[in-house]
Amino acid sequence: MTDLGRRAVINQAGGAELTRPEGARPIYGERYRQVAFKLPVASLAIIDGECSTCGWGRATLLELLLLHKLGKVKFARRESGPIYRFEPEDWTTSRRYIWHQRAELHALFDGLLLRLGNLSPRAWVVLAVNEFVGLPTWSPGNDAARAGHG
Repeated sequence: MTDLGRRAVINQAGGAELTRPEGARPIYGERYRQVAFKLPVASLAIIDGECSTCGWGRATLLELLLLHKLGKVKFARRESGPIYRFEPEDWTTSRRYIWHQRAELHALFDGLLLRLGNLSPRAWVVLAVNEFVGLPTWSPGNDAARAGHG
């Protein structure tokens, strides 16, 4: 994607296409909703790191991760992306985050969370972001990955 100011939008055929955002700030009501949760500071650092290298906002990255998970867009991380390493307290310290989610995503996101066992938005974001950057999940004998040093 060469135009970093574009957003993925779901078209009537169920596919996704990129369009320019209408404004810099969300307009609430029928067009946006706020999804609020606390995220580990490590997750926020990853989101900010990925966004800064692409020139995106946090909501754009989360939207693309969601649409990719739903099979609506193909989205992959750059091979030259940074490697993230964190201390255990980076995963246990949380900060409030509000995802300004476009109306077209409401039902899709809620449906995905339900299909995944009624996950919380926080859990989905942490898992999706970790998967995107290749942070390993814990497995027996992999203490470094479990501690986030993977």
